[in-house]
Amino acid sequence: MGDTMKKSTMKYKRKTLILLVILTVPTVALFCSFRSSYKQVNEKLKEKEALKVQYQELVDEQDALEKEVIRLQDPEYIARYVREKYMYSKEGELILRISE
Repeated sequence: MGDTMKKSTMKYKRKTLILLVILTVPTVALFCSFRSSYKQVNEKLKEKEALKVQYQELVDEQDALEKEVIRLQDPEYIARYVREKYMYSKEGELILRISE
């Protein structure tokens, strides 16, 4: 009877070990998959934030350019811009350039 009980205990231990391996392998695989997915989602969120900042910079630049287009349609602004940039002057006008 002792020999039978020993075999029964060995079979129970073997079945338990097999069941443990069968459950552990998919659990580890699932964990690795979730970890990889989490990393990808985290990277995409960081990329999204960077793109939001870049988008806002482009919107601000577009607004500035649209304002510049409106100013360039004003003949007085164009005349003042050309005088300042290219140092042209009106008749009798003196230009003094001050360095900052």
